[in-house]
This record gives sequence, C-alpha cells and structure tokens, in this order.
Amino acid sequence: MSRRRLFHAALLLLLLVNTWAGIARIGFFITRYAGEHALALARMDEAVDGLEASTWWQPGNAPSHILLARAVHLSMANGLHLKAWPGASPEDLLAAGTVLVTHGVALSPADAWAWFNLAQVYRGYQFGDQRRSRLRAPSRDQEEISEPSGLAPGDDVIIAASLMAQALDPAFFFYRDFLAQLYLRRGLLEEAEAEIRESFRLMPLPSAHGTLDDEIIRQLAGPVEEGIQFAAAGTHVTPALNARAWAEFNQVVEREEEAVVAWRDLRALAGEVVWDECDYRSAVLYQRLDRYAESLPFLERVVADGGGGIFRARSLQLLARARSHEGDHRAALEVLAEYRDALPRSFRPLIYMAREWELIGDMDEAGRLYRTTARRFPGEPRAWTSYIRFLRQQGQVREALLEAEEFTRRHPDDPQAGKLVEDLRTRLRR
Repeated sequence: MSRRRLFHAALLLLLLVNTWAGIARIGFFITRYAGEHALALARMDEAVDGLEASTWWQPGNAPSHILLARAVHLSMANGLHLKAWPGASPEDLLAAGTVLVTHGVALSPADAWAWFNLAQVYRGYQFGDQRRSRLRAPSRDQEEISEPSGLAPGDDVIIAASLMAQALDPAFFFYRDFLAQLYLRRGLLEEAEAEIRESFRLMPLPSAHGTLDDEIIRQLAGPVEEGIQFAAAGTHVTPALNARAWAEFNQVVEREEEAVVAWRDLRALAGEVVWDECDYRSAVLYQRLDRYAESLPFLERVVADGGGGIFRARSLQLLARARSHEGDHRAALEVLAEYRDALPRSFRPLIYMAREWELIGDMDEAGRLYRTTARRFPGEPRAWTSYIRFLRQQGQVREALLEAEEFTRRHPDDPQAGKLVEDLRTRLRR
C-alpha cells in the first residue's frame, strides 16, 4: 500500500473516531439531562433509565454513578420500588447504592460530594428502616422509633464519609451541619456543638444553613453564637454580613430587642438596597412583642418609599394590622385596599378586609366579601373556612353547612372539611 493510501486511511480512521466521540458526547448529554430532570421530579424509574444510559455513553463520568446512587438513596428513604432492581430487599438496595457510589468515588477520589453521597446512601437506608418501624408499630412512641439513642448501625460509615468530605472541602459548612444533626439525634451533644460551632464560623448567616430549622438553632444556640463571634473576628466576614448574622440569629432565638438593634446596624452599613428589608423586619419584631405603635415608623417608611418590592406589600399588611390594633378600622381598610392592589392574585387581602368590616359592624359587607373571596379562590381552603366560620357565627348554620359540603367536594382530602360538616350537622340536629 502506498504512502498516500496509508495517509488517507489514517485520516478516515481519525475522522471516524472523532465522529464517534462527538456522538457519544451528544448521547451522554441527552440521557444525563433526562435522568437528572426525572430525578428532580422524583420519577425514579425514569431517572435510573436515563442515568444508566448516560453511563453507557461515558462510563468514566463519576457524577452519573453518584446520581444513580442518589436515586437509590431516595427510593430507600421513601419506600419506592425501582424496576431496575425488581424484588430487591432494602439490604439489596443498600448494596447497590454502595457499589454505585464507590464506583463514583473511585473515578473521582478527590470529589467531596462523591464521598458525602456514600453517607447519604446509608442515611437513606436508615430513614427507610425507621419508616418501616413506624408502619409496623404505629401506636408506639414515634421518637423512640424514629431515632435510637447512641450510634446506630451504619453511623460509622456515615460519619467517616462525612469527615472525608469535610477534609476534601473544609470550607463547605453543609457537611458540618449534616453531622451536627446526626450527633444531636444520637444524643452526642458535645460532638454536635463542635460541628455547629465550626459551621457557623465558616458561614455565620443562619439563613444560609438551609438544612437547619429554627428549633435546632435554638437547641444549639450557645455554640452557634460562639461560631458567629469567631466569624466576626476573622477576615472573611464583612461588617454588614456580621450585622445580618446577628440580626437573624437574635430573631431566631427570640431576642427581639437585640435583633432590632442588629437590623438597624445593617441598615446603616449596607445602604439603600436593604433599607426596606431592615425596616420591615424591625416592624415584625415589634409586633411580635405587641408593641404596634413602635412598629409604625418602620412600616410607614417602607410604604412611603413607593417601591414595588415584596417588603412593601408585606409592610402594608402589617401597617393595616397596626391600625386595626389601634381601633382605626377605616384606616386599616384603606391600607388593605393598597395591599389588595399590590397582590391582586392573593386571597389574603380580601380576607383581612372582610374581617375589618366585621370589626366595624357591617356584617352585610363582610359576608359579601367572604363569599366573593371563596368563589374567586375556590382552591384556597382558608377562603372557604373563613366564610363558613362567618356564617356559623351569624347563626346561618344551614347556609354554613351547604358551603361546608361544597368545600368537602372540592377538597376531599382536607381534614378541616369533614370536621366542619360533622359539627354543623350536629348543630342543626339540636
């Protein structure tokens, strides 16, 4: 074969290889996207199909294996069967999830997220085991069933994998939040405090810790506060961020006065962009203390600002509440009319307006507005229950029963509906 033919054959081979590589990339993208999208929608079988196909196109892609493991984890935690593993026991699924995630770890051993998903697989198995225990013994104390005292089987793997993720990504506070919650559930308070203290040193804003609810922050308030103090002493936290951290923390632990001071500090430090938020949150705190008059200057400032943001709409609601608390129901109605215009697709302003008409004593207008709201927003249970309550209080029990029966037809799964019908039927029989 001549050199020219060899050259042409080599070019053709390279073209074929390059074409196949492009096809593989396209096939991987399509199947991976389909799998991730299905996973986000909790369509587990579709997710597994798409992600398995993506591993065929690119078997060396670690995230695809990790996402497959997440599908297994979510299925175990929620008791969902997967057609890819027909008849698999929880232990079989645990083994499958472990194999998948360790394969991902082997492909990308420096990926903290991959290691953390090993912890998630075992945690999914534990959640599934707790769910099965509740189903087998529904009358037993739920706390006793849901979380054992002391370390449980699988906790050693969960802790080791989480610590590995921490070591690989020490600045990411989420892994510490996860461990803190596990330790707290197991009664290991000292370990939980150490993790949460370091977590808040890394990120002092409570709102950034999305997996921690307010009750956990209150339980661990001491180390959380220490973590915020340590963060303030570091170089990675600005004065404005520090002020917001103290405002949010003091609000969660119900130190309202200190929270107001912190919101005022943030208002002075961060500039006009946060003025409405800081004033609104200060007003919320004063109303939480039933000091409505002190909330007025903050609310009036937000409303007068004229912006169309969500804080102005919320401030209109609080301003109406403050006026109503003062006994000026006509002024409250005027503010609520603005609130209604700011949120035209919400039923809440109309319900609040109807309530003000009740307080004024105009029951005809109140009833008309309650009825209009229920008809305009038939998908909102509170619109129905407010109207039914009004009718019952006005002695119109038969009319209230008719509305309650219609409410039941529209919302058969709402527990309030059945109770209202039963109560109203009992009243009519008396």
